[in-house]
Amino acid sequence: MRFFAFVIMPLCAVIGACQAEPASIVEGDRLDDPILVKVATPKAVREASRFQATGTVRARSETVLSFPTSGRVQSMGFDEGARVDAGTLLARLDPAQVGAATASAEAEVERAKAEYDRQKFLFDRGWVTAPRIQNAETELAAARARLRSAQFDSARSRIAAPVSGTVLVRHVEPNQIVNSGQPIITIAEDARGFVLAVRVSDRNLAQLTIGQPVEVGIPALGPETLNGQIVEIGAQSEAGTGTFEVEIALPPGRDLRSGLVGEASFLLGIQADREPLVKVPSLAIFDARAGEGFVFVEEGGRAKATLVEIARVDGTATLVSSGVSENARIIVSDIERLQTGQAVRTNP
Repeated sequence: MRFFAFVIMPLCAVIGACQAEPASIVEGDRLDDPILVKVATPKAVREASRFQATGTVRARSETVLSFPTSGRVQSMGFDEGARVDAGTLLARLDPAQVGAATASAEAEVERAKAEYDRQKFLFDRGWVTAPRIQNAETELAAARARLRSAQFDSARSRIAAPVSGTVLVRHVEPNQIVNSGQPIITIAEDARGFVLAVRVSDRNLAQLTIGQPVEVGIPALGPETLNGQIVEIGAQSEAGTGTFEVEIALPPGRDLRSGLVGEASFLLGIQADREPLVKVPSLAIFDARAGEGFVFVEEGGRAKATLVEIARVDGTATLVSSGVSENARIIVSDIERLQTGQAVRTNP
């Protein structure tokens, strides 16, 4: 009778391609001669799933500042990236233009007041009808409203920082003519910090909640990860992609800037409908190749080589996704002496 066996190689020593079936071992151990072995019972592991999303860093609170009136920009006090305190003058319109508008409005009020006084004098003497005095009164009220508007614009011909923060964007330059409401400066509020804004699918969105922790990596700042937290979940999807925006608050104290690229790793809950992984000792794995390997299982006093699918190696344990169950008896010693059908007895 010819005997066949396997050359067994532990997982940690396998390099290169392996045979489709375990190779022969040194002859001498007969199948019916029991070999004393140790066995281990694997453990089922249910793992939480993860997904990644890439986005950009931005200030959590960004304010676009503008003038309520048109005019020529006389000065811009700070460059992009500058940190400013609340109340700091950032930009100003040419006061000559703003002053001219106010002076014109004041002159209009004086003219309308004189006309009203004249019409009232005539009305009191019965020389004009009531509609004449009413029209003059309306014109005076309109002139005064225009003056208040001009004074409002004059008072706001200077843009001051509403909060302490960082100048993100200078939308215009000195001597440029701007319109009412045109963006002049965008400032980020320092007190509210930065967020990583990413877009996620509706399927993943359903598993996210406000306050959920998120692991964030910013490649430009090095390999260290940041502990973020979801602070805002979009209520409406983007028309083009169908994805939702999620904002993740980032911890202070890092050299964060708007525009940096980051990757968020979301840890989701354990899903009951997913098959658990089985954790077995790494020393029990042999003839490992890409994503696969063999273990010996003790069944009825015999060793049986069983193909397993390897999910990943975790220290001294290997997580397998198929091939053995949590009830299997995995042989963890004398692997090099075994072959399928070999009689074994376990070490008590």
